Amino acid sequence: MKNTENTKYVFFKKAAVLGFFVALFLLVSNALYFAWVVPETVIGKTDKQFEDRDGNFDIIFFGDSHVLSGIDPQYINGSFNFASTGENYFQTYYKVKKILESDGEKPKAIALSIDLHSFSSTRVKDFGNLWYWKKYVPFEEMVRFEEENKTQRWMQTYVPVIGKGTGFVELFLQSNKANVTLGYRALNEDFEKAENRKKTGEKRARFHFRNAEDFDELLVEKFSKIIDLAQENGVEVFLIKFPVSKEYLAGAEKYIDAEKYYANFDDIISKTKKKGEGIQMLDYQDEFFDNPGYLSDSDHLNYRGAKALSIFLEKEIEKVISLD
Repeated sequence: MKNTENTKYVFFKKAAVLGFFVALFLLVSNALYFAWVVPETVIGKTDKQFEDRDGNFDIIFFGDSHVLSGIDPQYINGSFNFASTGENYFQTYYKVKKILESDGEKPKAIALSIDLHSFSSTRVKDFGNLWYWKKYVPFEEMVRFEEENKTQRWMQTYVPVIGKGTGFVELFLQSNKANVTLGYRALNEDFEKAENRKKTGEKRARFHFRNAEDFDELLVEKFSKIIDLAQENGVEVFLIKFPVSKEYLAGAEKYIDAEKYYANFDDIISKTKKKGEGIQMLDYQDEFFDNPGYLSDSDHLNYRGAKALSIFLEKEIEKVISLD
């Protein structure tokens, strides 16, 4: 009996020691993750540049990869590109809220993308990079649609080294070492050289629209709140249709009626608190239909397209606000 008790004691002692070292390893690894990996990601660099800003920005651009690769602040005085890959209006709302409700000086304007996929239900299927969004979005909001995976999502949020975060290996990949300037990440590919532009455009459109609702209720709600929040704070709002290829638009129109879509969008705007007053709509959707060399793929601008669009935009923005 005594030997059995001693055996159990030794077993539990070893298990406790092992558990201690596993926990220590995870704590150290997680700390290193936030110290080494996060600062090298595009969103990590963008946040750092925004936090280290000297003074205030006149206009801040929010949105997904269309904005991230499409706005080069070097050609728009007083601007910052605060977009991130896959970002939707739900996420943007909390980011805008934090900025506008902070004690610091507010921007004169914000700009949002209003593309054909902006309200699509495909946009809310995966709330990625939880470790990043926790600084903006309450945890309960991030997991509101995934209660059954709440524990897993908690791990992805607070212990990304073993959750769904960018891995240490990716730190050494070129995609994770992109240069970021005022939040902007340049793309170098040339869609004009793509082997089958029609097929590429159709595939991308299918990803955005197949089996999807055109207007997800949550995204409509958060978009409306962004508009109301900006106007309550005296901040101008620019809504931009970003350039895409004609191949992408042709593919999209197999799933969505663009004319009807934007008519419904106008209805959403009319229901905001100020009923759309003071909102600037800028349409560049077909701007580069005949210049595929300005795109990196069927629906993202490359560095040439971003420069051209940004120059166009600065002129339009300055008709409404001064840019310093």
